[in-house]
Amino acid sequence: MQTLESIQIGMPKDMDADPALPLSSKPWRSAIFKTPVLGEVTVGLEGIIGDGQADLKHHGGSDKAICVYPTEHLPFWRKQLDRADFGPGAFGENFSVAGLDEFSVAIGDRWRIGTAMFEVSQPRQPCWKLARRWQSKTITPQAIDTGKTGWYLRVIETGTVQSGDEIVSFPVDVAAAENRFSIAQANRLFYQPKPDVAAIQKLLEVPQLSQAWGSDLERKFESD
Repeated sequence: MQTLESIQIGMPKDMDADPALPLSSKPWRSAIFKTPVLGEVTVGLEGIIGDGQADLKHHGGSDKAICVYPTEHLPFWRKQLDRADFGPGAFGENFSVAGLDEFSVAIGDRWRIGTAMFEVSQPRQPCWKLARRWQSKTITPQAIDTGKTGWYLRVIETGTVQSGDEIVSFPVDVAAAENRFSIAQANRLFYQPKPDVAAIQKLLEVPQLSQAWGSDLERKFESD
């Protein structure tokens, strides 16, 4: 069964430089430190009420309202980083889910969780803040190389959700199925050294793909 295992929220925080930590030599600001919450939370069009983002250029907004990460990836990272504390919320995600991954989830998929409706909009792009949080120079490139990136949701219908809720997937219509791109496929097209022109153009035609990801993909394609 596909389930919402854990919900995390957090507001932006200012972190001081710490000379003892090699990746924290300068002050920084982030909302990557999310805290699990119990009970129902209210979801608005731009995310969970009480949650926030520090870098609104690259995070948040209607197309990236909710960040999602599979719990099945967590044992891999515990082993890679030798960190027993790498649990739900470790990637700064709002929803930690079970029974779904980058291969089974596609752009445009719709889910009912609790009383809210969501739509998959794009892969998550791991950045330097993930590396700084875990003091690891390898975690960001490893997330990209392994495809364990997570993804974003937009909110189609506001409502309430809570940990333990079932994730109900809605069937994709025939026309959409013919142009279905999984998160894994979208990641491959974005990061592969030699662009697959035909596939990229087809992905850009998917109406549910976020504008930001589409623009980044076009710029990357044009520069190659």
